[in-house]
Amino acid sequence: MKRLWRKLGDGMLRLLRADPDVFRPVARAHRLITHRMERVARGRARGFMARIPPAYFLRFMAAFYGTILSNVFAWWESHTPRNSRRPVP
Repeated sequence: MKRLWRKLGDGMLRLLRADPDVFRPVARAHRLITHRMERVARGRARGFMARIPPAYFLRFMAAFYGTILSNVFAWWESHTPRNSRRPVP
């Protein structure tokens, strides 16, 4: 089963014009570095933040900032005078 996934993955990488012999070690190194950084961050975290996985926190912050920005843009559109815009020919 693992070979099948590897073959499919290699095919996808070749489709994207990537070299699987280069991509796999780089992806493995990236995964190891990310896991180590996560362990270090968890060791430093205290209280409530120690129980939240970093990926969940990142998603929460992205949703939070996205909501704030969409509200700012909606407010901006509603408070822009209509006569200040140039008419489209």
